[in-house]
Amino acid sequence: MTEETTLSDNVVDITASMDAVESATARKQMERDALNAQIEAFLDSGGRISLIDQNVMADPPQKPTSNYGSQPI
Repeated sequence: MTEETTLSDNVVDITASMDAVESATARKQMERDALNAQIEAFLDSGGRISLIDQNVMADPPQKPTSNYGSQPI
């Protein structure tokens, strides 16, 4: 391989990588736009968004139970 071929291959690789990054960025922006449209539709139909404190848990802790000795011999 010559040095020119290697440089050319590297430029092609970099260009392909940049295209992939731009494609991923565009896809993420489309997803953000779709999510914002869904949020707007939800709010327009009378929905509400509530902020929940960070220390609130969906499943409160339960007292541990012991199964020791519960099996027949």
